[in-house]
Amino acid sequence: MTRALARRSALPAALLAALLGAASPCLGQTDEERSGARAAAEAAAKAFEGQRWQEAIDLFAKAEKLVHAPTHLLFLARSHQKLGQLVKAREAYRKVVSETLPANAPKAFKAAQAAAEKELAELEPRIPQLTVRVEGATGEVTLKIDGVASPAALVGVAFPIDPGEHELVAETPGEQSEPKRLTIAEKSREEVTLVLAPRATPAAKSDSGAADAPAAGGDARVDTASAEPKLLAWGAVGVGVVGVGVGTFFLVQASGKLSESDDLCSGGGVCPESRRQRIDQLDADANTASTIGLVGLGVGAVGLGLGAWWLFGAAEPAAPGQARVTPWIGPGSAGVRGTF
Repeated sequence: MTRALARRSALPAALLAALLGAASPCLGQTDEERSGARAAAEAAAKAFEGQRWQEAIDLFAKAEKLVHAPTHLLFLARSHQKLGQLVKAREAYRKVVSETLPANAPKAFKAAQAAAEKELAELEPRIPQLTVRVEGATGEVTLKIDGVASPAALVGVAFPIDPGEHELVAETPGEQSEPKRLTIAEKSREEVTLVLAPRATPAAKSDSGAADAPAAGGDARVDTASAEPKLLAWGAVGVGVVGVGVGTFFLVQASGKLSESDDLCSGGGVCPESRRQRIDQLDADANTASTIGLVGLGVGAVGLGLGAWWLFGAAEPAAPGQARVTPWIGPGSAGVRGTF
């Protein structure tokens, strides 16, 4: 085995030893939490060795959430640094450095703190600084960096930012700047000014193609309004057809009831007393059916007349809500109610 291969094989073992040595029992933590932290740390170490930095970040964060250990934070900072996330790396290093370790802390913890202090000192000069100034604001300013809102207090103050390409936008409730893209290098000190202008409104776009949309929408509404009278006329015709059908049905029923009543009486018109109750019931049913039938025919006639008048007459039907015809039928009665 070559010396390089030997060093490469020993790295995961050394890393695991440092991480797992940190999983000593801690007050208030269960066996399940320590076991879970150990498993997450093992998987994180393998991801770190395989240069899967984002996976390592996620796993180290889980291990730290289960059981706090400076070693977790140290390798979390190193993983962020590999991805160019220098600001997050610095914050993780600072947590390790600022922690006060007890005298009996594991050696792995003390070694992690010493390493974090050294690496933080090397990292600090590399982090670029950005100052954003805003002009033309008439309200409270919101600064967005890469689409994420940042504290308004950052405006006009130099703040740390990761190296790389960024997009900046400033806005107020009524104003917005043009997006500003810039590439920031490590160790640089950048300053940019964003100029706010009133937000564009639909009315201000009268010369664009989009301004034609309201006119098109207006035409569509006119067409819909002109179609509504026709719908109302055909609705009246429909009511008329239903009314005629209902009226005819009940008149036929009335005729049948009267015929059945006549059959119960003798040929000379004398009705036996034993059948009087049945005859009276048939006569009453016939009268009710006849009333409903006549009202139904009346409703049908009105509906058909109105529909024909609105469809073929010279007059235009009234707007919806001004003219309405509604038939009603109740026990022993029926009719038409409407507004014109």
